[in-house]
Amino acid sequence: MTYENTTAEARIGVRIAVAGGTGLVGRLVVEEVTAAGHEPVVLARSRGVDLTTGRGSTPPCGAPRRSST
Repeated sequence: MTYENTTAEARIGVRIAVAGGTGLVGRLVVEEVTAAGHEPVVLARSRGVDLTTGRGSTPPCGAPRRSST
């Protein structure tokens, strides 16, 4: 996969969330993101993140945290 981006973000590198980053396809995505000079943030149940419930994830800046009870 080849993708060229000449924006300032591409030159600096950005953090990219990869859901399922420990799975078969997700691992390949993580490799490509890294090779492109970006920082992959792996979201996976095996790393304590459950995307169906939101447990283990950090809310966006300024967003209130939901109670776990």
